[in-house]
Amino acid sequence: MSVSFCKAAGPALLLALILQTSLVAAQELPSNGCSVTAQVSSHWALETGASQYAASISLLVSNNGSGTIAAPWDLSIEGVGYSQVVQAFNWDSTSTSTGVINGTASLYWETLLPLAANTVNLGLIVQTTSNSSNVAPTSVSIAGQSCKLNITATVGASPSGAASESGGNPLTTDGGNIIGPDGNTLALLGINYFGFDDGNTMLDGLWAGSDQLTLDFATIVYRLQLLGFNAVRLPFSFQNIYNASPKSQTQSCSAVTTQAILSSVTHPGKSGVSSSQQVPQPASPAAQTPGVCNDYLPSDTTIDRFVWVVQYFTANNIYVLLDNQLNLDTTVLDNYQQWIQWWPDLVNRISQDPVASQKIMIDMLNEPDCQYLQWQAANGAGDLYLAAMDAIYKVNPDVLFFVEGLGQSGLANNWGDGICTDENTIKQYGISDPNPFFTSLMGRPYLSQVVVAPHIYPPSISKATDKYQGSGLYDRLSKSFGSLNKNGYCLPDKSKCHQFAVAIGETGTAFQDSRDTPSMASFAKYLTNTGDGNDGKHNKIESVFWWAWNANSGDTGGIVQQDWLTINWNKIDWMASVGLTPWYAKQGSSSSSEGAAIESFAEPEPFSEGGGFTVVTNASSSGTDISALAATAATTAGLTTANATIIGAEGVPVNLIGVTWPGFDSGNTMFDGLLDSASSFSQDFQTQVQRIISLGFNMVKIPFSFNDLADLQPLSVLTNCTLPTTEQLQSSVTNPGITPPPGRGIPYLNATAPTVTEGTCNSYLPDDSVLNRLLYVVTYLATNNLYVALSNNVTVDNTVATAPAMWIQSWATLVTAASSYEPVKPRLILDFIDYPDRAGLEWQSQDNGMPGSGDLYLAAMDAVNPINPSALFMIKGADQTIYTTNGGQGFVTDQQLITAAQCSNPNAFFRSLLAKSYSTQAWPLASQHIAVVLAPIIEPPSQTGQEEGFSGTPQYALLNNAFGYMNNGGYCATGNVCKNFPIMPEVGSPMASINDNLMMESLFSYMNATGLGKDATHSSIGSWIWNKWTPATVSEGTQGILTADYVTIDWNKVNNLTTIGLSPWYTLPTAHRQAGQATTGSGGDRDYLAFLQLTLANSATNAPIAVPYTLTVNNTNYVGVTQSNGLDLTDSSAQSGLITGNVDDYWNTLWPAATNNVTISLLLQGTDADLAPSQVKINALVCTLTDTSPKGVNSGNQPSAATSSNGV
Repeated sequence: MSVSFCKAAGPALLLALILQTSLVAAQELPSNGCSVTAQVSSHWALETGASQYAASISLLVSNNGSGTIAAPWDLSIEGVGYSQVVQAFNWDSTSTSTGVINGTASLYWETLLPLAANTVNLGLIVQTTSNSSNVAPTSVSIAGQSCKLNITATVGASPSGAASESGGNPLTTDGGNIIGPDGNTLALLGINYFGFDDGNTMLDGLWAGSDQLTLDFATIVYRLQLLGFNAVRLPFSFQNIYNASPKSQTQSCSAVTTQAILSSVTHPGKSGVSSSQQVPQPASPAAQTPGVCNDYLPSDTTIDRFVWVVQYFTANNIYVLLDNQLNLDTTVLDNYQQWIQWWPDLVNRISQDPVASQKIMIDMLNEPDCQYLQWQAANGAGDLYLAAMDAIYKVNPDVLFFVEGLGQSGLANNWGDGICTDENTIKQYGISDPNPFFTSLMGRPYLSQVVVAPHIYPPSISKATDKYQGSGLYDRLSKSFGSLNKNGYCLPDKSKCHQFAVAIGETGTAFQDSRDTPSMASFAKYLTNTGDGNDGKHNKIESVFWWAWNANSGDTGGIVQQDWLTINWNKIDWMASVGLTPWYAKQGSSSSSEGAAIESFAEPEPFSEGGGFTVVTNASSSGTDISALAATAATTAGLTTANATIIGAEGVPVNLIGVTWPGFDSGNTMFDGLLDSASSFSQDFQTQVQRIISLGFNMVKIPFSFNDLADLQPLSVLTNCTLPTTEQLQSSVTNPGITPPPGRGIPYLNATAPTVTEGTCNSYLPDDSVLNRLLYVVTYLATNNLYVALSNNVTVDNTVATAPAMWIQSWATLVTAASSYEPVKPRLILDFIDYPDRAGLEWQSQDNGMPGSGDLYLAAMDAVNPINPSALFMIKGADQTIYTTNGGQGFVTDQQLITAAQCSNPNAFFRSLLAKSYSTQAWPLASQHIAVVLAPIIEPPSQTGQEEGFSGTPQYALLNNAFGYMNNGGYCATGNVCKNFPIMPEVGSPMASINDNLMMESLFSYMNATGLGKDATHSSIGSWIWNKWTPATVSEGTQGILTADYVTIDWNKVNNLTTIGLSPWYTLPTAHRQAGQATTGSGGDRDYLAFLQLTLANSATNAPIAVPYTLTVNNTNYVGVTQSNGLDLTDSSAQSGLITGNVDDYWNTLWPAATNNVTISLLLQGTDADLAPSQVKINALVCTLTDTSPKGVNSGNQPSAATSSNGV
């Protein structure tokens, strides 16, 4: 996008926007305008003959030129010995000749934006005669132009190296113990590490920090080794690893020394580690490029990457437990045949590496209870286990199989537990019976390769109210599984018995619940069979996998804290008590000593700043101390929130006052209304925008359909028209019953289109693609200081439910494109799922395979937050209709209410959200910062059919339960990690019935927290979106701000909306108007608004300036003060350009030597754009002025800093 300026008939500057897409064709791209980074992720010999190989190659394509390369575009790849394409990813191969492959990239999101604003990832598996040393492409061309080609480090078929050790024996069990390849007892001290199950297509956390310690996968593996872990459990989703395109993990990073790595994994209480202490070395380190992290990771397909990761772990002597996450991947229930094919295929791929083939273990179904499976039901878990083991054993007879418990709630306290085979106990509790499974298992050839693998958690996770410590815990565990590794399992006729090895597949805690400490201490005694944990009913259990490494584990937290670097040593201490031996505790090269059971250990210290969250006490009735927020606003970039308040693009609190404008979701390929009237008031896009701004809206919500963007060609909206005069336009947005203040006029547009053709409307709108048209209008709105909410209308576009991986990729592509335009980046709001209920979504995943809206939200936010960290995320409620009046409104997290109604549960989502990076970004009030706003939908009785309870006290109780509490008490996760969320409801009504009017009047009292609408549960709600702009013939249900002629304003709606913050041009300005936004009046006089923040300090050394003191601010352009914070105004009319007031709060004393500062904020009205003060005085002292205004806010010259004799 280029910008140019032209002089208007007046002092205004008009910003011209030109989208280059329609002006520069792909064929005009200058030479070397494209750039391709190629990586060979694997290379292997084929059985078809000598010198026949296959290679997986990924291509990361970007456009460094000045013009857009619109999809479809042609691709040509040259390489030595290339003969045919076996598979192509994200492109179509059209022809192949010796050494040359041709094809086309035609997906809509593969348009390459100029100046490397986005990248497109392509992949191929090619058959070749080249060996691994020269298999990389030699040339890549796009649209006939040769691209700059970069070859990254080539990774071989397997990451294993000569240093890897592989014993001659397969993994097995004997006498209740796991036996390793060397024939000795093997204690698996493992860690759960997820990422391949949540849409990330790689292990999580490689986004954190700035150096190798957190950004580099190979370095993290080395840190795990140094901490003593010899096994890793990898949760994964078949759908993710087979169907999702891999996300790039390659990024710049700072190198670190070995000493820095050692320091990061050395217990702070272990001082004086001997210099002769043996330091383990990586057995098979990755081939790294200096200054780059993860460039060695395969990026052709996620399955290749997953296989490579498993093989890298095993090459570094770490056993890998493959865990199919049933709670996130229901393939086994949705498509059993696919599941039973994928398991052996995956194992076979990994087992091509001889080291990996003897170091992998299989956890076939994670926590089957989550899908209500039973042991003995038809096609129950027992049958599924046996079928999977039968299939996998055929491709690799050396693996261990981990079998989890299920269906025994009452005896078992959490999912994954429940393997009791005692018939009397089964009858006593009325629980599922695993005996048929074990009876069948006893005859299988892999019996000695089966490990019983329960999950055990303390009360904060399991919610157990008894039998979570001491003898009660021991008795429960021995009944569930402990007896199986001592007495074993015997066939009914006692003809055969077998002792099973036991490994704890998951355990963990955040150690923030007082009950967890004694529970985990008792559990450690049980595992080590020491103290009162030696109940005589079980043997020592040496294999344990901690949940989890991940800092983003919502209920337990991670071994690493929120920075993904700092170790939580309480968790390592607990693991050490059951056998873990970190590097600094090893004695020479001897094996690890047995850890003594812990009797007790201290609760962890509260998280320090940046590592956790605290509740901020609100200083104002609305839930936010505005002056405190304004004092730190200069450090905020883009949209964010703090303590239930939205912080705008200028870094100050803002109420978003929005209106929905549909069209990109209905096949119209442009906003509705442009072709529905003969009047230029509605025909012309720019005119409509100016009317929206003049009425006081500062945000536009744009519903859209990905299908429309991908599949449709833009309809022409070019019409013959005569643009209205300024007087006509002003009259159309002026309430007929109101006389505007003298000298005021409607706002000018900051930007107007430069290609206006006389006598036509909309000649400036792109017509090459719907996507480019959408990008144009988004940029235009943002350049005119409007916030823009992109909203995927899932009522007409159900991609989110039918193809979630494609949906996430589409969002990432759209946000990348929109954010490449600077005006958009800080003003972008993302409404991922508009009305989840209408897509059939619930907060949690469903039995029918439908993904949960919580998981989808997290995946989408994870994908787009790195692309645009300034964007704000909107979250809609889902599937709690018993507690709400309509869909989109349900945020009930009270567990008692959820249990009573058996409704959808958002708690897992919010726990995970509070651990996300975009909820803990650096901001002066970081403990309450979060880039998320809750956006419940509130529909009137005319739409819901509600006949009672829609107003007054019943309505308030319902709204408080559904979402109101979230902006006052907030949401608290385990350990009192709490956050307050801003609330921005979407409301609308025809306002044509008594019930609707009663409901809306009552709702507005609730939002303002006035009258009966004021309560202790919620704070006032200043941001909202009205549904909609266009009339009922297009916007069914609520009608619009515009009436049926698309011209006349529905003043009844506008008048009502002014009671909740709408401020049309003819009213006194309010805080949501934009700083520096000009208005015009008759005769060309101008009015300006500006937000002025004063930070006061006393640099004198001799005495404080005590309260109360008088503050005087001077600028001859001042004509009034609309709002002040921290200053009690003597007169708000700014007589003679002077603003005067008193600062009298006791904490605002200014202490000497600038040891503190006081912030005052004012919303000013003036007659010129230069509204910076020319002089500021405290009492009689003239202060030194330093200007820190954001660039472009004020056009006048500002006083510069100078030495002041009085020190103020």
